[in-house]
Amino acid sequence: MARSVRQATLLLLLCGFASQTAQGADVPGFRRRRHGDAAETGATLAARQPPPYPDNVIDMPVDHYPLDDRYKPHTTATFQQHYLFDATYYQPGGPVFLYVGGETSARSRASNLQTGIVQILMNATGGLGVILENRYYGNSYPFDDSTTDHLVYLTNEQTIADAAYFAQHVVFPGINESLTAPGTPWILYGGSLAGGQTAMALKAHGDVLYAGIASSGIISVKLEYPEW
Repeated sequence: MARSVRQATLLLLLCGFASQTAQGADVPGFRRRRHGDAAETGATLAARQPPPYPDNVIDMPVDHYPLDDRYKPHTTATFQQHYLFDATYYQPGGPVFLYVGGETSARSRASNLQTGIVQILMNATGGLGVILENRYYGNSYPFDDSTTDHLVYLTNEQTIADAAYFAQHVVFPGINESLTAPGTPWILYGGSLAGGQTAMALKAHGDVLYAGIASSGIISVKLEYPEW
């Protein structure tokens, strides 16, 4: 089966599972993690105390495109990009679900590893969930200032390249195996801006990233948007 067909099939299954599971239904072919005899749902998870996710970092290149004149002046520097992950449901062979951080800190997104579609899919597939903080947000700021020369690297193109680089180089402390892409399926999820970035990432880096779910993804960009 062609890769594109496999991806489409997987996304249909995942979306169908998320919809039916959210309504309390069991879906044939998927494993729902159980504690005792009761299935754990988003509602029961919400009642639990969120785990104190450690703050992890990866050394990320500031400039993924050293030959592109649009990013002059070029730099070979790296910055510490922060990420949080939840391996509660992980079983060997499971996929990685990357929640695209968008325009806020990773820490403010942490609850999405506890409830919602990513938690549901982790639970269903024995997967691991991770939130990668967007460059220039939270604690993942490459520079000490916001000059024009430094802000040149704040683009969707560089951001989605972060996701691809991250998927190929990340290490998850406490997981004694490699979960890097493309050997492990990486499935992205994002909404709004992050939804657009999810779609862009699959288009530009489909050889690395396996699939993605873009919720209300932005499909057009305006330099000026007074309606906002």
